[in-house]
Amino acid sequence: MSETGSPRAIAEESTRRRPLRTGDVTWNIVISLLILGVVLIFAGPQRPLWIDELLHFATGAMSLPDVLRTIDYTTIEINHGQTGVYILLDWFFLQFFGASAIALRLPSLIASVVLLWSAVLFIKSRQLGRFWQLLVVVVLVSQYALMSFTADARPYMPLAASAVAMTTFFSVPISERKSAVYRLLGIFGVLIGSVMQAYWIFFLMLAVAFGVLVQYLQGERWHGFRQFLSSISPMFVATGITLYLIVGQLTWMRRAAQFTYEPFAMIGGSDRAIRIFFSHHFTSGSPVLFWLALGGLILAVLGLAKRAWRRWLAPLVLLGLAVGSSIGLSLLSISRGYWVFDRQWVAGMALSAIAMTWLVGEIWRIPSRVPALQHVVVGGF
Repeated sequence: MSETGSPRAIAEESTRRRPLRTGDVTWNIVISLLILGVVLIFAGPQRPLWIDELLHFATGAMSLPDVLRTIDYTTIEINHGQTGVYILLDWFFLQFFGASAIALRLPSLIASVVLLWSAVLFIKSRQLGRFWQLLVVVVLVSQYALMSFTADARPYMPLAASAVAMTTFFSVPISERKSAVYRLLGIFGVLIGSVMQAYWIFFLMLAVAFGVLVQYLQGERWHGFRQFLSSISPMFVATGITLYLIVGQLTWMRRAAQFTYEPFAMIGGSDRAIRIFFSHHFTSGSPVLFWLALGGLILAVLGLAKRAWRRWLAPLVLLGLAVGSSIGLSLLSISRGYWVFDRQWVAGMALSAIAMTWLVGEIWRIPSRVPALQHVVVGGF
């Protein structure tokens, strides 16, 4: 019997298709409370508003026509690359809940919950257990540069959450995407993300391409273009792209802003940018030599487990795509004479944290002649 048709494979597939029904209810409650607790800790209710947030806060005293005119006037130069939808959401929440920092930051708070839950579901869909589901939350929380945007009334956390939600959604089989939890992730990632940020289109392409790769590595084979097209949920993709283009044409796409800034002026020079980039994407302030040694151990384990290449190739590709997306956005800024900011890397930071957790989880369960080496890799991580 083939591996894909074996009882074990069928049982694993059955388990994967019910991500929330077969799990321990107590565990789901615990991880949900943990996520909510983390978001509340990073919500920073006592954190003062800063200048960008004050501008959003000021819209609360405007009428809806004035808010729309403000968005129209500012989405070319002042709010470069933004759609203004976050400002519109802020206006709505301030009208509904009254003047407060929590109302102002509510879109980012909601996005942070989606980000962490998407990460847990992604790890769970890779057939990794509770330890790894908990670890991915810990790894993400350790990324302070990412989690600080939980209490930031700008569209950076929604972008990161959208990228992770879409990656999770597109990396599971089409039949599994019909479940309520994955459908909600797809709606948030594709529909909400598409109207929030100009960078979103890059992460849609990343998520779709990675999803196709994962399905292929899991044994999926498409008979004809129509079957392949259905595997990428074309209605979700088409709706997201349509919204992206409509909102873009009304806001940031109307005119290309011209800049002549020194790209590394705001980040402290190119050398510092490289150091910050490394620390933000590999979740630790440990010395470079430590990471080189850990990387060498990872390569050694993978070299001794050639038959398990399908397990470790996908997380390595995701890590490469995550890091590559941040490099690409930085190069885009440099090419346009715009400043490089570490906030441009938020989606790459989130995806790299998830990819690293997944990779180490796969290394842990690879059948190996040197299990002690695997233990060292996981302990080093």
